[in-house]
Amino acid sequence: TLANPTNLIAGQTLNFWITQDLTGSRVMTLGTQYQAGGGSSTIVLSTAASKKDLMTCVSDTTTSMTCALTKAVAN
Repeated sequence: TLANPTNLIAGQTLNFWITQDLTGSRVMTLGTQYQAGGGSSTIVLSTAASKKDLMTCVSDTTTSMTCALTKAVAN
């Protein structure tokens, strides 16, 4: 679970590197302040073992962020 951030500032950008373990297919649950483009509450991660994704979130207020995911970033 990725908890909601504390002391969020409007206009702030947060980057999260998310790496699957050797088993893969792990799911990440997001706190209520995160949303994907279009208002969706779901971000679908890469599922293969050891794959690394980059989730970038931009806050538009002090209580919400819109996030985008770049999947399977090469090392």
